[in-house]
Amino acid sequence: MRRYEVVYVAFDDLSQEEADAQLERYLSIISGYKGTVVKVDKWGKRKLAYPIQKRREGCYVLIDFVGDSAIVPEMERRFRIDDKILRYISVKKADKVDLEEIEREIAAIREAAKPAEKEAVEEPSEAAETGDIEESEQEHQETKPAESPEAPVEEDASSKEVES
Repeated sequence: MRRYEVVYVAFDDLSQEEADAQLERYLSIISGYKGTVVKVDKWGKRKLAYPIQKRREGCYVLIDFVGDSAIVPEMERRFRIDDKILRYISVKKADKVDLEEIEREIAAIREAAKPAEKEAVEEPSEAAETGDIEESEQEHQETKPAESPEAPVEEDASSKEVES
């Protein structure tokens, strides 16, 4: 078994459902060849370094997996067929992989994701329970990093109406 990393750039105008279905198709290739997905990282919409097919932005996705060498050619074949993929790259990270080490890494990634999900779910509910939604929003705004002095500060019309 070898460890691979695949990054692909899809159209930026895909809906969330289409992007998830597209990702699921590629993950099914890995599982179909009896591979193991270590990590899926959705980087989201980002600006491209140069225009590709007259597009300036793309949606980036990274898939880290362990499996047989036959997975990569099949995934690349599907990337070439899929007209919603702008670019892709496959990189072999390791020739031989200890499966026990990979299982520990997967478990560590899942454990790290659980507390982050719980915090994201608990924060809005605490503010809603106490009725201090406006106060929690003010606290959130205070914790934002300061903008650079060179960047112009824009005020939207809604904030001007509230101040009046």
